[in-house]
Amino acid sequence: MEREIDVIRTPQDDLWYGEVPLTEAERQALMKVPLYYRIWVWTGKAFKGLFKLLAFFLLTPFFLLIWLRNCLILGISFPVIYTFLSLTYYSFIYSSIHHEWLSHDELTARIFMEWKVWFLIGAVIIVGFCAAAYDFKDKCLDIWHF
Repeated sequence: MEREIDVIRTPQDDLWYGEVPLTEAERQALMKVPLYYRIWVWTGKAFKGLFKLLAFFLLTPFFLLIWLRNCLILGISFPVIYTFLSLTYYSFIYSSIHHEWLSHDELTARIFMEWKVWFLIGAVIIVGFCAAAYDFKDKCLDIWHF
């Protein structure tokens, strides 16, 4: 039994007289790729994967710091804006619709209900994450696409 040579060969070498040329799929099936080339390709893929993993682990603390910075800024600004809008609503719009004025305790109880506070905390975390991902993408875009 004769051993086949492990090199790329042209499909025309296998054609006999009058035989129909091969399709592209058949040509790809006939092509032999050398072992050293396959090792080189897989080594390159492995190094690319390791580089992306290393870049992710090195840049993750920066991402978390950006996220915490955004959450701190939003954690201060969202409650201030929410309180201002709620006071405006309950002082002017609600009182004109229902024709009643709320005391300070009733106003505080309506504005800062527990589910509203949790909703506000969730909004701060999610919006902070989205803003950090957008900032992080702009700074590190060249690492992920090479």
